[in-house]
Amino acid sequence: MTQGSFIVFEGIDGCGKSTQAKKLAEYLNSIGKETWYTTQPTDSPIGKIIREYINCPDNYCKDEEETFDTFDAQIAYLFAADRHWHLYNSNGIINKLNNGINVICDRYIFSTFAHNSGNASYKNYCLNVDLTKRFIEPDLIYFLDTDVDICIDRLTNRGNSILYESVDKLQTAQMIYQREFKHSDPSWCIQINANQQEDEIFKQILQGLSNVHI
Repeated sequence: MTQGSFIVFEGIDGCGKSTQAKKLAEYLNSIGKETWYTTQPTDSPIGKIIREYINCPDNYCKDEEETFDTFDAQIAYLFAADRHWHLYNSNGIINKLNNGINVICDRYIFSTFAHNSGNASYKNYCLNVDLTKRFIEPDLIYFLDTDVDICIDRLTNRGNSILYESVDKLQTAQMIYQREFKHSDPSWCIQINANQQEDEIFKQILQGLSNVHI
């Protein structure tokens, strides 16, 4: 049986990655290439804790002696635990891949660094490196590089105002994404100018599939 391909979409909130990831999954399924669309954080019990923290950080940071840097370390462990479950549970990513099913994941390892390392100490950055190096690498990563102002407008229109979507967080995450992808192998880390029209972005995504076996 042919192994499925593991494809990841990365980018800051509001960049359009979820739209494009779902569109690609629908396209592949429509041409007979069985594909599973999934997201991180997951809907597992651990993933739900992460989402609650993201939405209501003040509920978790009440001790004046503790800082968000402390919680950055704790959230890094939670992301790692959720990712481990996502990969290795009986119906998870690795099982799907081994059964010939393509997996498209909305966020993966790059997201951990972009959203959880910008304001962290060097110690916490090293913690993220240590935790993420234990997981499998994707076959293909798309980074949708979108102007922060455009993302902010989209998020504002949605009524979003959560921790990971503050202006400072978005700008920092974008800077980290751009830095990391600048030094990545373009054969499997594809950076797309996502300020373009949706159809043009998807056209470039389809072109990128030539780099993997689908």
